[in-house]
Amino acid sequence: MDNEISESDIGMQEAGVGSNLASSGEKKKLKLGRMPALDGVRGFMVIAVTFYHGGFPGTGGYYLSLDGFFVLSGYLITTLLLMDVRSLGTVDFARFWSRRARRLLPALIVLVATILVVNLIFGSPDSHVTIRGDALAALFYASNWYYIVVHSGYFGAAAGVSPLQHTWSLAIEEQFYLVWPLVVFAVLWFRRSLWPLLCVCVGGYIASAITMSMVFNHGLGVNHAYFGTDSRAQALLAGCGLAVILAKWKVASSKKGKVALNVLATFSTVTLITLWSLASGPAPWAFHGAFSATDLCVATVIAATVIVPQGIFARVLSIWPLRMAGEISYGWYLWQFPIDQWLNASNTGFSGIPLFLIRSAAGLLMASLSYRFVEQPVRRGIVIRKWRAYVVTPVSILAVALVAVLVGDIPINTAYAGPSTYTPVISAAQKANPIRMLLVGDSLAFSLGYGVGNVAPTYGYKVYDDALIGCGVIYQGIIDDRGAIGPQASGSSTCIDWQQEYKQDIYLDSPDVSVLLVGRWECLDRNFGNGWEHIGQSDFDKRLVIALNQAIAVLHTNNTPVILLTAPYYDQGVQPNGLPWPEDTPSRVVAFNSILRQVVQSSHGVAHLVDFGKYISPNNQFAQEMNGIQIRTSDGVHMTIPGGEMVAPWLFSQINPIAEPYYLKRGGAPLTTIPGSNSTVPTIAINPTTTAK
Repeated sequence: MDNEISESDIGMQEAGVGSNLASSGEKKKLKLGRMPALDGVRGFMVIAVTFYHGGFPGTGGYYLSLDGFFVLSGYLITTLLLMDVRSLGTVDFARFWSRRARRLLPALIVLVATILVVNLIFGSPDSHVTIRGDALAALFYASNWYYIVVHSGYFGAAAGVSPLQHTWSLAIEEQFYLVWPLVVFAVLWFRRSLWPLLCVCVGGYIASAITMSMVFNHGLGVNHAYFGTDSRAQALLAGCGLAVILAKWKVASSKKGKVALNVLATFSTVTLITLWSLASGPAPWAFHGAFSATDLCVATVIAATVIVPQGIFARVLSIWPLRMAGEISYGWYLWQFPIDQWLNASNTGFSGIPLFLIRSAAGLLMASLSYRFVEQPVRRGIVIRKWRAYVVTPVSILAVALVAVLVGDIPINTAYAGPSTYTPVISAAQKANPIRMLLVGDSLAFSLGYGVGNVAPTYGYKVYDDALIGCGVIYQGIIDDRGAIGPQASGSSTCIDWQQEYKQDIYLDSPDVSVLLVGRWECLDRNFGNGWEHIGQSDFDKRLVIALNQAIAVLHTNNTPVILLTAPYYDQGVQPNGLPWPEDTPSRVVAFNSILRQVVQSSHGVAHLVDFGKYISPNNQFAQEMNGIQIRTSDGVHMTIPGGEMVAPWLFSQINPIAEPYYLKRGGAPLTTIPGSNSTVPTIAINPTTTAK
């Protein structure tokens, strides 16, 4: 967003905009200068965001600094619009929107194109598919709603998180830029006074703050509350309201008034630092007032810099480092997030402060290059002039969008290595009457069921994949999932009713064996109302034992044998500071599997244990591939379809002796032995090539 506003034009009190919106004889466009202190505000905010992603102690709430960008943007665009009305008598829509496009689009197009190329060269096969939606959403400024729909949380910046996810904030601003000029025009056309416009700003601010709180309270989760234009518009409207106030009234024009404003701004600064230090996570209470308080505090600081340009705040915010950071803040914000994804601990060998310095240096370098060779030339019309911009801009967007679509359609080779040497011999009787296997659990179980189910008939099985996405056997309280704090599974009632869901599955499927695979949700930090707990702590472990026994009791309905699969290791990347996320640490998986064993041992033969986790996490570590095949998706949690197909022979060989007695009682045929599957995966060619769609 442009910061080109001179000291005399900011506020426009002297120009009398409030009392005389457009003089009939005054039809001259006003040219706005630059106020260094506003660059400093933007620089301070982008540095705060960088420290947040650095993961330093006490910076867990610095994500709130993004609201500073929104408040400043709302203030600036409303100031520009009101000056249009003052000088031209109306809003110059073409000028306004073209300025925004020249300022924001070129650097974004370069970023998206670069990320597509990097993903094509270095990305995993399944990331080629997901990057398509990310890129298209970014190019058309719909990222925030896209990530709400696909349930992609911003706070867990790790593997599986798109390098374009941070464009959600640009989407909110652009959506607002599209609508707000129309609102200003309509309100001022209806009544040539700033009072109605101020009422719109205040009313919209309150409505948006209430929306954020209600969205979070009613189980729609942190993603909608954080990403939604409806819930985040409050920050932009706070800035808009400030612009209207300064345009209408001579705020703090006296010496005492200026002193009082500086005192209020000082108090606001202390409040900001306190909020940002305490609202780690984010904390649930942040959605019930912390964002709104941040907006008002930032607006107060902006007012102090504008009204008292020689005051302490304006002078501090005008210092060279903050001012320079502010000038390149757009490019810095664009490039720092993907750089943090690419330059992680495993790629660089560094963590903590050294990793932060490497990332920051790379981010500053890319921001400087973007500012010097992309943003400024286009903005000043050096590269593209006049009508050519109306051709080059849409062509560039469409070209990059086409690349995104094509990248998503690149064939993914998932062929098995080795010759096709074995096909199990299944009797006709077993083919006609296969073993009915019920697979329940969370999304890892669901993803396993795809591949296993594909090849199940080959081994005399029929798999009922009834796992509940987003649900383990513990569902209560608030979870911390890679820093994203909120209700589990977006507050879905399905998780609460998992026992009833399992009972219905038993009734409908009449399985010969019930298989349960959970563990991911059970490894997360969870707050049941008395502070944070996690596996390995006595109270949490007691809850888990109770839940697992309840699951066994439900799945054992009709005396069906029950199998518990151990959990594998997970790898969702690293925290911003380069360290693994707590829920990914091997000790938590080991603790979970230890409890599984205890529960099985105390079940008096009702439940059985199959060490699935050890099989797909050999050598006690996370494995992305086995036998040259990618078995785990790029998010570090789920199974790929080829992975499930490859694991199936071993898994069925473990299930056979447990399921056979019940199956024979039901009238099933004697089971065929699956040779070669006790320790190694048979070399089987199944679906040699799969193309991502």
